[in-house]
Amino acid sequence: MSLMFSLVYAGHARGSHHKLALDAVRRLRGPDADAWRRVFLKHAAVFVPAAKVPDDVFKDFKNHVLHPRDGYWGGAPLACRQWYDTFVSELRAGNWEKAIYAAGVLSHYVADPIHPFHTAQSEAENAIHRACEWSINRAYDDLRAEGESAYGTLGITVDADPNWLTILVGRGADKSNGHYEKLIAHYDVNRGVVDPPAGLDPVARRIMAELVHYAAETIAVVFHKAFEEAGVAPPQVSVTAEMLLAAIRIPKNQLLKKMENAAERKLVAAMYDELKATGTVEATLPEDDRAIRDVYAAEVVSKRQLVDIATVFKGAHVEPVAPDAGSSTITPSKAATRETAIEPAPERPTRATAQTSPARAPASERDGREPSTSVPSFTPTGAPPAQIAPPAAEPVTTSSETMPPEQPVRTGSAERTLALDADVVDAPSIGPKTAERLYAVGIRTVSDLLAADAGALAAALQTRWIGTTTVADWQAQTRLATEIPGLRDTHTQLLVGAGYRDARTLADADPDTLAADVLNFALSAEGRRLLRDGAAPDIEKIKGWLERARTVLAA
Repeated sequence: MSLMFSLVYAGHARGSHHKLALDAVRRLRGPDADAWRRVFLKHAAVFVPAAKVPDDVFKDFKNHVLHPRDGYWGGAPLACRQWYDTFVSELRAGNWEKAIYAAGVLSHYVADPIHPFHTAQSEAENAIHRACEWSINRAYDDLRAEGESAYGTLGITVDADPNWLTILVGRGADKSNGHYEKLIAHYDVNRGVVDPPAGLDPVARRIMAELVHYAAETIAVVFHKAFEEAGVAPPQVSVTAEMLLAAIRIPKNQLLKKMENAAERKLVAAMYDELKATGTVEATLPEDDRAIRDVYAAEVVSKRQLVDIATVFKGAHVEPVAPDAGSSTITPSKAATRETAIEPAPERPTRATAQTSPARAPASERDGREPSTSVPSFTPTGAPPAQIAPPAAEPVTTSSETMPPEQPVRTGSAERTLALDADVVDAPSIGPKTAERLYAVGIRTVSDLLAADAGALAAALQTRWIGTTTVADWQAQTRLATEIPGLRDTHTQLLVGAGYRDARTLADADPDTLAADVLNFALSAEGRRLLRDGAAPDIEKIKGWLERARTVLAA
């Protein structure tokens, strides 16, 4: 790649669509390729941002997809044709900046159906779509290099057909759709949310390396066809001044890149937390995924023909199975006709640690949930679809038989910790009913709780669900709350459940390992119960606890 491309990449390309558009320009071929590249680079400040305008401005999300299995449902071919025609028209008119802007927009619509997740629809995909795209974005440069090395020049051609562009876009959708289920199966959201590139296992990397390479080559072919159809020669341009401007912009755009990644990280972490806490992604589902899901449901799912199973098997008759006496073997054909009682599978044990008791107090006896967490003037007209607000969260209810009356939560602050002389009811996991039991055996303050022998206190309480391990957990949670400023009750409960029982252990932890351990515990049955099925804390918050512990110990 030339120095100019390196400067433009650093100065303008922050996302995958930006880089795909520039990669397509780099792959232009033919006698005029270098001259056309100079035109694109001269107008890079318009061209590169235009590659994200469909997402950021138009929000015409149906035009970003093409579903081969649903009769090619979606609007990508129409959007490609619209912007291709605009590109050719502006080229013929010599409106170079407008033409390059149209090319940037066109690149987005050509590339989107070459992403497997834009070629079908499922809840499993919705849950990981944004996280997977973020992983691809962060791994893009390596994926591009792997694709170029493995596949070289693809030799993509266009059909001698007036509808060649639609056929080409459909071919890309067919290719990527073949990887739809495989990419879902081989994307690890648990790893990707902590280390984005690591979410792509070797199979997923191989899939996306090929498709990234294929998408850039396809966009380049479309651009070349537009030059041919327009029948114009590229203008003679100098890019020396633009090189200087690109170099000057690098620091600012590197900062923008960091800000953008931080925003993506926060969004993906929130979706991950919701997925693990509820088993689905709804409240944090991004606008584009939500819009596609809802339009798909209205236009495709609702119109599918329902089949009455009784009509499928009408008139079918099978003989009952009579296995030989003393034999438990049934042939496959007979097994299909025999009704058997299936015993329920044993309940899966929750994530166990040496510090976790299976007989823990029901919830924390208090609510410890986290709070819910310039386009050029020639932009086409037309109002984008209305934004769809996420549904309001359902209220959390608890049984009065298992939960005591709620008490205000100790929220803490950046300056304060739980005081040693505070009433024991203020300690994590200690609600009014448990506090009354503790008062009866002489435990009235936080200091009393910490000083008690866990085994002796458990025996004195004479309560079935309070054992030695449970008391030890209370003490560890309380000790964290007295040592580290600003920890909420649920923070201490999650930390202890994940095996981080004191400030030193927390301070010495690796940040990413800590986040993974806490989120894994939050996914367990006990973790979900502690959170009242609410959202787990995001990764940055968890890492913030570690930083507070280090600050305390360094003081």
